[in-house]
Amino acid sequence: LTLLDATAIPWGGSDVGLKALVQNLGPGESVTATVAYHWQAITGTLIITDTIPPLSAGETYTQTTPWNFGALPAGEHTLATVVNPDQSDFPEIETENNTVQFALASLPDLVVSPYYFWADQLPDGSVAITLTVSNNGSVPSAETSLNLYLNQPFTNTARIGSLTTPALQPGEAVMVTYSWSPGAPASGDIYAAMNEDRTVSELTWANNLASTEICVGIIGDFNRDGSVSNADLQEISTHWRQHSGDIGWDARFDVNNDGVINVLDVLKVATQMGRTCR
Repeated sequence: LTLLDATAIPWGGSDVGLKALVQNLGPGESVTATVAYHWQAITGTLIITDTIPPLSAGETYTQTTPWNFGALPAGEHTLATVVNPDQSDFPEIETENNTVQFALASLPDLVVSPYYFWADQLPDGSVAITLTVSNNGSVPSAETSLNLYLNQPFTNTARIGSLTTPALQPGEAVMVTYSWSPGAPASGDIYAAMNEDRTVSELTWANNLASTEICVGIIGDFNRDGSVSNADLQEISTHWRQHSGDIGWDARFDVNNDGVINVLDVLKVATQMGRTCR
């Protein structure tokens, strides 16, 4: 048997999959063999063992062994794996190719969730951008920056704001909100990029970017579907002759901001019919 490769696959927190790629280079079928993982070197502390099934001549097999490494200092740690240790399972022609050393990373893993990320237009025209960030790694993270972009991530001219996310413990998630004033109708995608300056060392940066759709700023788009239509006229008609301070008052429908919803507001919405930000 030869051990072609070994690695630790992050599964979140301190959980990893210890992956061993084994091939039978012998002329005949091998028997069931042991694969053993050790701390730092094959002479180090035994961590865990697993078994490789019989392999026909030339056959390659991947074995993934679940393991929780518990609390480790931040950084990279060396592991060693060996297949058929000390030829305890069967004698081999060659044993120098039975061992591989590899790195186990104990680092934060900051994530911007694409599922808990949205933008709401408020009555005053501002937009509340809300998203959830988490640390899926095995050690605490420091506070880090989060940049928000409209349609073009990582482009300074498209950046609409920045904020600082707090330090996060392993497994911790927080919801953060940013208030944005578009100043003009806007549509497309808002991107959130976390730890863009790489000040925090991580397991991966692949999950530091997420996006959500947005369409805001059209006068009269009360149902926020991206266009002004008869449905919006029907909505404003349900607030006909309401005054500021009345029960059920909604300032969105007071388009001209004079404290009453009347024909002037309806006419202003009518002039926007058919307008879209998409």
